[in-house]
Amino acid sequence: MLKYDLNSRERELELLDSEYHGEPSTTNPFPGLRPFGVDECHLFFGRENQVDEILLKLSENRFVSLLGYSGSGKSSLMYCGIIPILYGGFMTETGANWSIVISRPGYAPLDNLAESLIQHDPQYSAASEEDKLIKRTVASAILRNGSAGLIDIARQYKTLTGDNLFILVDQFEELFRYRDTGGEAADEVAAYIRLLLEAINNDKVPIYIAITMRSDFIGECAHYPGLTELINQSNYVIPQMTREQMRMAIEGPVAVGGGHISERLVKRILKDIGKDQDQLPIMQHALMRTWDYWLVNREKGEPIDFRHYNAVGRLDEALSQHADEAYNQLSKKHKKVAEVLFKALTEKGNDAFGTRRPSTIREVALIAQVEEAVVIEVVEHFRQPGLSLIMPPANVELYSDSVIEISHESLMRIWTRLKAWVEDEDESAHIYKRLAEAADLYQKGRTSLWTPPDLQLALNWRNEKKPTRHWASRYDEAFERAMAFLEQSELAYEEELKASEIQRERAIRRTRNFAIIMAIAAIIAIFLGVFSLVSKIEADRNRELAEIRLQEANQAKEAALQAQEKEAEARKAAENSADLARKAQKETQLALARVEQALRDMRAARAAEAAAKEEAIRQKDFAIAQSRRADSLRIVAENKTRENIRLFNQSLAAALAGKSIKERNPELR
Repeated sequence: MLKYDLNSRERELELLDSEYHGEPSTTNPFPGLRPFGVDECHLFFGRENQVDEILLKLSENRFVSLLGYSGSGKSSLMYCGIIPILYGGFMTETGANWSIVISRPGYAPLDNLAESLIQHDPQYSAASEEDKLIKRTVASAILRNGSAGLIDIARQYKTLTGDNLFILVDQFEELFRYRDTGGEAADEVAAYIRLLLEAINNDKVPIYIAITMRSDFIGECAHYPGLTELINQSNYVIPQMTREQMRMAIEGPVAVGGGHISERLVKRILKDIGKDQDQLPIMQHALMRTWDYWLVNREKGEPIDFRHYNAVGRLDEALSQHADEAYNQLSKKHKKVAEVLFKALTEKGNDAFGTRRPSTIREVALIAQVEEAVVIEVVEHFRQPGLSLIMPPANVELYSDSVIEISHESLMRIWTRLKAWVEDEDESAHIYKRLAEAADLYQKGRTSLWTPPDLQLALNWRNEKKPTRHWASRYDEAFERAMAFLEQSELAYEEELKASEIQRERAIRRTRNFAIIMAIAAIIAIFLGVFSLVSKIEADRNRELAEIRLQEANQAKEAALQAQEKEAEARKAAENSADLARKAQKETQLALARVEQALRDMRAARAAEAAAKEEAIRQKDFAIAQSRRADSLRIVAENKTRENIRLFNQSLAAALAGKSIKERNPELR
């Protein structure tokens, strides 16, 4: 049975508002990114009415699973809603005597649960470090011994203190992230869940268990049937806060701190949040920063207003600006450690939110390769009051095995610098895991050494990031094998490059010699080409000349033919002239015969001489003339013969000679 007043917080808030006078508290009423602590329940507003149903489920089933998205306030609701009511004795059937154990699975679920359990042993805090180690080892061994291990420890609690045992397993989804790391993690997670189930189902020892888990991991529970049934039987999904509840979450802490916030700023903050309820931690941080700025810069009687809210960057930039301010205050050495620190505490998930990855001071120091004191200095800087980017809170002393983590996953979404670091770490881890996988396959003979581009990417990564075994062990333990595989791949590729270089040089020499030969051949070809061109030009010119000469020869041939024709004509003319000469000779002979006849006639007709003396003289003169003419004709004929012979050798001269003869010989005309 429950016995408490759900409306008491509203009346307290009204009373605080009515009594606001004087100076506000210097203690900031907003926790920032981290969850509200048990000692801060007086600052927790907005979800008071949801506590009743959760307690009913816890009372009836001795188990309740609190489900919600990242940033919905699961942890704060448990710390400031459930635990204070248990301490207050409002579960009347069990009383007010409680031993409350808060545990986080992390990356050693059973060891973390054992340590959380023994810290409530009154003798533990006073024991030496050696005795503490022994107690932790014994508790861990009891839990690992069987599924009744948690019941055995709870029985001891009941015997020693008489208290009821309430175990809060916060961030229950860390079990599933740890399971996915491989090795024996899956067996340890299964054993952890069996411990819880066995303890809940036991009626003899009063053990009450609550878990908080991100709702996006609910599907992972299906791998464990008993867990699924238990969650189905008793679970509470955190609803979205109403506008009025959000208003109470803003105005309530301000009123408790003795301050006052303007109505218009409340409306502006509610508008900036909208329906993105995963921004509740961001709102808490922005209000924390606004309170600090208002406390220093306010005027008398001035409420927290726009100018204070805008000065710190509002909801969008307040966290990123604050984180950058803290980072920029560090020295160069500490900045490098801070980068390693936040990369070690974060992990990029499959969703857009990312996840926290708790680590110890020792682990971070080994990864950063610095002293643990240096890491503690950086952690202290980022968890100082008013900042609280890293947990545990500033009032918790840090030592080598202290587990640290970022205050909330929302830091990974809002802080621009951290987003870049998370992406860089994820890329680096991706390259290393691929390299480790390839090394494992190569050792089994199932793959070959790497070559570019994979090899070049891995070498660039190695030279830039300079990975260490401690860093690599977070992702794969076989660091030396992976690095040996990379070095062997590099050497093999260098040998291949050298061989390729030798072949390339040989190829260059062959190419050079071939080029020289080809150049000489080209020169010869050019020379031959030029010679061929010149020869072609000469041949063309000779051909043209030959054609001209052939044309001239044809013309000469035609002229010769014409000359032969003319010669034939001249020969014919000469033959005609010879006939004429013979005829003339005959005529001369005839004339001589006639002269002789005349003489005979003269002798015979001397008697008629007298009468014909005159006629005889005339005939004599005519005969002489005829004789002379015959001689001339004979000479002309001989000349014509010689001329014809000359014309035979020289047609043209013969033709001309023939023409001349014709011209000089009227009879030939």
